[in-house]
Amino acid sequence: MKIVSFLLLMGLATSCSIKVQTLYDRKVDFAKYKTFCWMKGCEFQFTGPAYLNEPEVRQKIQNAIVEEMADRGLVLNNDQPDLLVDVHVTVEDEKIQTYHRTEEKELYYRLFDEPTELLLLKGTLVIDMADKNEGRMVWRSVAVSYLDLHPQLTERNIRRAMKRTLRDFPPRKKTTSPAP
Repeated sequence: MKIVSFLLLMGLATSCSIKVQTLYDRKVDFAKYKTFCWMKGCEFQFTGPAYLNEPEVRQKIQNAIVEEMADRGLVLNNDQPDLLVDVHVTVEDEKIQTYHRTEEKELYYRLFDEPTELLLLKGTLVIDMADKNEGRMVWRSVAVSYLDLHPQLTERNIRRAMKRTLRDFPPRKKTTSPAP
């Protein structure tokens, strides 16, 4: 019973969807943005754990953002960018306790065994965008998900995370229908 509960919980934890929260300036016309570069001197940098700072992982993250921005009509331009993009990645351990019902014991005596402690990996990806000419933030997406303890940082997985994080960029204009 304990093994089944453990496997079920781990399956749920690793298959949780990415939860994304987006904040943006509703007064900004995002259609005016055609180009972007990285926030710190147009050089791609991000904060994150050491294993993400390896050149091949950094390149995969950078490529995924460039591809997602291109899918949205923005191209990387280090000379005359309209937007400055910054990336932050955090990964932290999170412990949870689970309790399992003991089958062998009488129900009125003791309902649960000792707790089992599980270690989960919680990842957060933050993408910030600033208007270069106005010098102010116009967009922020924060994606949070539970990861495998040894996440597979394949191009496919990274691209999927970027696609979800930038899903609502640029924001769609709300259309109003004329009054009858």
